[in-house]
Parts: sequence; C-alpha cells; structure tokens
Amino acid sequence: MLSGCQTAILAVMPHAVWRPMTAADLTLVAAIAEQVHPDYPEGADVFAERLRLFGRTCLMLEHAGQPVGFAIGHPWVLREPPKLNVLLRRLPLLPDTMFIHDLALLPVARCKGHGAEAVHWMVREAVDLDLP
Repeated sequence: MLSGCQTAILAVMPHAVWRPMTAADLTLVAAIAEQVHPDYPEGADVFAERLRLFGRTCLMLEHAGQPVGFAIGHPWVLREPPKLNVLLRRLPLLPDTMFIHDLALLPVARCKGHGAEAVHWMVREAVDLDLP
C-alpha cells in the first residue's frame, strides 16, 4: 500500500520550480508562513532581513506561476540557532554551518520532493562556502 506522499509523487502534475526570492516576494512569504505554521509567527522584517543578509539561499517555489512555498537559509554557528522572530543584524564572522531558517510548503506542493530540492540547494551553497 502506498503512503499519501508516495501517491502524490506518482500523480501526473507539472513540476514546480524553485527560483531566487526577491523583495517583491516578501508579502507572499509572510502569507505562506502564516498558513503553514501559524503557531510560529515571524514579522515581515525578519524575512526581509534574511533576504538582505544572505539572498543566495532565499528561494520561492512556484507552480503554474503561483507561489506554493519558500525556503530561507543563511550561514550560522552550529548549535546556536537564532531565536524565532528576532533580527540578526549581521551574520556571524566565523560561521560553521548553513542554517535552514524556514522551509514552508503549501499542501499542494508537499510530498513531491520540493523540500529535498531546497535542502540540496542549501547544501550546495554550504559546500561553496566551505561550511561543513
């Protein structure tokens, strides 16, 4: 018997695409975050700051021209995660890991491998920065 995710993966559906996030996406990011994890709210200023500090790992997932998810990551210090809904002001001088701040997918985008794609993007960036 197939799980719900396995069934979704087998369904025929056009593939969604990850693209770099822009400042114009921040309203959509906040709306998706509110839907996906309403018990862990963050201000729009937090998302904007992460994009400003390290946009290379701020991504939007689109399907048929519509936003269906986002991912935000940045270099950080292992075992010292930043607090929720707090501005960083700057990145650490000696980061030793890529921190995945948020990976949020609307239900329509789940169980299709998109989360793994975003994580692989973050890993490639970490390798490029010589982070473990």
